[in-house]
Amino acid sequence: MITYLHETGKLQKAYFTQTAPYHQGSRLTALELQTLQIPSVMICDTMVGSLFQHHEIHAVAVGADRIARNGDTANKIGTYNAAVLAARHKIPFIVVAPISTVDLDVEDGSQIPIEHRPALEACLVRGIRYPNEGGETEQVQVMITPQGLEGIYNPSFDVTPAELISAIVTEKGVAVKEEGAEGFDLSLIV
Repeated sequence: MITYLHETGKLQKAYFTQTAPYHQGSRLTALELQTLQIPSVMICDTMVGSLFQHHEIHAVAVGADRIARNGDTANKIGTYNAAVLAARHKIPFIVVAPISTVDLDVEDGSQIPIEHRPALEACLVRGIRYPNEGGETEQVQVMITPQGLEGIYNPSFDVTPAELISAIVTEKGVAVKEEGAEGFDLSLIV
């Protein structure tokens, strides 16, 4: 969707989050947008509310790892936070995902199992050594918390309730909620 909007001249700028703690945004999304030469700005996950307060954002587009029959959607951790903030600021929140993520056997988001990753993974960051003398690409891993820190909550995904989602887009079509409905009729896109 981002590529299409860019290619048709309808996208001025894409904002994307780092997606902590695994940094898929700062590693993967950043590279994709840079490679496609799409004007973009990376923000920390905790800056979404400030972005919505101080910039004109027309819509939020996110992916999905699983979509339940009612439209509840599991995606990378932090998606639910963005959906709540988008609702607060009356910004459309759109899920864009392949049809393979729609699971009609799962009634709603409460039935989607959420993977919890090892606590240590939330304590580490990895990347190329900086400063980078001579263009080296050696990957290093650094602990950013005190060693032995206990009490770490580290789910990989969260579930965004259908009531916070404006539309679900797949390669088969677009599902929007009926007026006053809390869920979606996904039969239109499967």
